[in-house]
Amino acid sequence: MALSGVPDPDRAGSDLTNVDRSEGVIAGILSVDGQFTLTDGPTLPDGAEEALKKMRSARPAARKMGDGVLCTAPISDGSWLVRFFATLQPDVSLAERLAALEAEASALIPSPQAAPEQPDAAQELVAAAHRAGGMRKKHRLGWLATEIADLTGAAAVAVIRVDGGKPGRVWFSAGADTGRRGEIVQLVRAAMSDPEAPRMARIRASDTSPEALDAALVAEALEASQIAIVKPAQGDTGHALVLAGSDTPAWLAQAPALADLLSGQASRAKPSRWLRRALLLGGAAVLAIWLALPAPLILSSQGRAIPTETQVIALPFGSFVDEVAMRPGDRVAQGAHLATLSEPDLQAQLSEQEVTLALEEINASAALDQGDYAAFQLSESRSEIARLRIDQLTERLDMLDVRAPVDGIIVDSIASGDRGQFLTTGTVIARVQPDQSFDVLVDLAPADAPFVETGQIARVRFRGVAAASFDAEVIGVPQQMLDPNTGAVSLVVRLRLTDGPQDRLLVGLTGIARINAGEAPRIYGWMRPVISYVRYAAWRHFGLQN
Repeated sequence: MALSGVPDPDRAGSDLTNVDRSEGVIAGILSVDGQFTLTDGPTLPDGAEEALKKMRSARPAARKMGDGVLCTAPISDGSWLVRFFATLQPDVSLAERLAALEAEASALIPSPQAAPEQPDAAQELVAAAHRAGGMRKKHRLGWLATEIADLTGAAAVAVIRVDGGKPGRVWFSAGADTGRRGEIVQLVRAAMSDPEAPRMARIRASDTSPEALDAALVAEALEASQIAIVKPAQGDTGHALVLAGSDTPAWLAQAPALADLLSGQASRAKPSRWLRRALLLGGAAVLAIWLALPAPLILSSQGRAIPTETQVIALPFGSFVDEVAMRPGDRVAQGAHLATLSEPDLQAQLSEQEVTLALEEINASAALDQGDYAAFQLSESRSEIARLRIDQLTERLDMLDVRAPVDGIIVDSIASGDRGQFLTTGTVIARVQPDQSFDVLVDLAPADAPFVETGQIARVRFRGVAAASFDAEVIGVPQQMLDPNTGAVSLVVRLRLTDGPQDRLLVGLTGIARINAGEAPRIYGWMRPVISYVRYAAWRHFGLQN
């Protein structure tokens, strides 16, 4: 950066030499490429080179250097007016100096060599747009915003999609402050809502009028001297454009049409309002008819396999566990030994009856020898009673040797490690499934229960046997079942499997059952849980009857 030189002849007559000598003013011009041209006064002080790099902003700036102040103000051609005040008069504030400097910069006539070639820039943008035809559509508008920012030197360019006067998606130029998205969208919304607003409006950051205040604040936040808002080329639908910078070329008014072409929106005819309404109403009518048509009502729920028939072995009286010779899943033959139990009281009673029988037989023999016929008959009667008691006790003790009643598979039994445990009367020792036929116990939701009836068909698929599905039939009505372990009450229905490889199933295997519960309007089939809840709530709160 050159910080010294002779006055620039191209700036003659621009009042750059009209400076106050009493303050030791040094004047000059800082170009866009960073070159400083001295117009009056000696060389700038040391450190001014680095300071000027940071003072090239869209607004007047000032920085203290030693006892003086270095000031800059932007000129419309993209350069900056520079003043260095070596000494400051106390009766003039720094704000007043910056305001005067900004007014002086605004009045300057740009140098012909520095003026941008607007037709060339517009032609360059159009030529680049032709090359962008091979680019993916989702990237084109962001590229367009960046290209406009490069050609105009803008701090930020935004392309906004507008549909029916309402702004939507926003594409920003590279490096723009995307945190101002909401404010930019609001500017476009306000411009679209005002039919009297010009198609391309320019608002300076220094404009404090009420109608321009929002745009001026956005320009100030983006460090731009002005902001331009361009409406879509096709009325209330297309693409709008917002530019924050120091220059707004006339060809910018054609940028929204270029955005429409790049996005493909210009080639799509917009349907009329009545046609859109007709399509909307027609679609709603078709949807209503489709929802009202009857459709199969399929109820899906979880279920578990249970044996169709079992033989239950239960205790007729309380006893202790001595041995368990079975486990669930064992295949057993009729008469096979399953468990051994004991009842000490029965054994003691048997021994007592055997002693009583022996004594009565001795008494009967002695009475016969003595010719006491009455005593003989009494002892015989007592002996007969003892024999009957012995037979009864022996029969009960035989029950403690538990054996399989039929050929089959053990599906449930007492635990083999519970030796010495006392089992009460009625305790199930084992369940034997005589053949490989299964039912399915399906859990039902209360809203589904009214639709389930005996004879309905179903389809069941089990986990672990996912390659096969089974036909089934509803063989009962929904009923409540109490879980003896948890005490929970559930609503279940029983299905009977009618085909499929049932030899691969196991008791307790879980799966999904789909019951064909007839037909109902499609909307009712989908909304029945909500309808059921609303009816219940209405009855509970208001006492309404169905």
